[in-house]
Amino acid sequence: MHVKGTAYHARLKLLATRWEQERIEAFVADFQRRNPHFPTHVLPTSWLPMGPFLELIDEIVEKAYDGDVESLWEIGESSARWSMTLFFF
Repeated sequence: MHVKGTAYHARLKLLATRWEQERIEAFVADFQRRNPHFPTHVLPTSWLPMGPFLELIDEIVEKAYDGDVESLWEIGESSARWSMTLFFF
């Protein structure tokens, strides 16, 4: 299974509300280094492998939200809002 790049970009946009750009770039670079099957360049139209994408979300929860699984609600809501603004607002 795969997920579209828009979901990835929505997660990065949410991280930008919590972290400085340098920290986001370091986080992504470290994740990509440890997950060689995850693309280094992701466009909104890209297809990403589901497994590594879910690992990315787990790491975001762990590092940006101190492991609070309730943050998945915020992540999902933010992602949905961001995705809708691309097309409808």
